[in-house]
Amino acid sequence: MEVSEDDLRENIANMSDEELLVRWRSNAFSETAHKIAVYEIKNRKLDTSDAAVDDILKDEQRASEATKMRAKKSISKMLIILFAFIVSTIGAVIAGLLLGK
Repeated sequence: MEVSEDDLRENIANMSDEELLVRWRSNAFSETAHKIAVYEIKNRKLDTSDAAVDDILKDEQRASEATKMRAKKSISKMLIILFAFIVSTIGAVIAGLLLGK
């Protein structure tokens, strides 16, 4: 499926500065998209230096690590709740057996 130049222009225009710069750095554009990206970068007056893009990548990495840490904490909390439920259920079963119910 071929993408029209207008679609490319719209897609690139809708990219965040960060996404545009990261894709720029990784040479992730076709020849046509590259020309459009050059225009968009100049239009937005973005800093394409390695240092600027490295800062963006570091920020994305920190955000990703923070998200993973929150997920781990949520999983830990759910496991504690599950463990408490299992222990209380086993306790209830044992109590029932001991009391003959």
